[in-house]
Amino acid sequence: MARTARVIDRDFGWKAYLETVNRIERERPDVVVGLFGPDAEAMHGQAKGSTVAQLGATHEFGLGVPECSFLRSTFDLNKDKYLRFLVRGMGDEIYAAAKDKRPFGSKDSKTLKQLALKMEGDVKLRIGRRQIPPPNAPSTIARKGSSTPLVDSGQMRRAITSDVRIGGKR
Repeated sequence: MARTARVIDRDFGWKAYLETVNRIERERPDVVVGLFGPDAEAMHGQAKGSTVAQLGATHEFGLGVPECSFLRSTFDLNKDKYLRFLVRGMGDEIYAAAKDKRPFGSKDSKTLKQLALKMEGDVKLRIGRRQIPPPNAPSTIARKGSSTPLVDSGQMRRAITSDVRIGGKR
């Protein structure tokens, strides 16, 4: 007597997992931190004729003044922490979506939003703690009455913001 085998293929979320990963890859989410938006486009109160964003670029890249990177250097110091946070958080979100067989995309990601805020906070904190080299020159200290690099009125620090963009769009 011949025996027959019966195969049952059950999807326990693998298809949803692959769809989610592919969707996120197509969406190309970006976490951006910097000087953009209305506060960054405002004229800086201390730097006559410059917007807050222009003043930030001058310091970040050393355009006519000593380079005083507050964005790139903060990211460089914390990139391992950010990567661990991203991998752990996105992994949990993708797993939960696949397990529940529900659609999930970058715009739904709490992890990306939290990462953006964490990075924004780190930049502001680093400026506030006076951790941005080089120190102010004696002439700068005399002019502004403070030795804190990048802080005159706090306008630039307050203008630093973050966003999650999908496919390069806000």
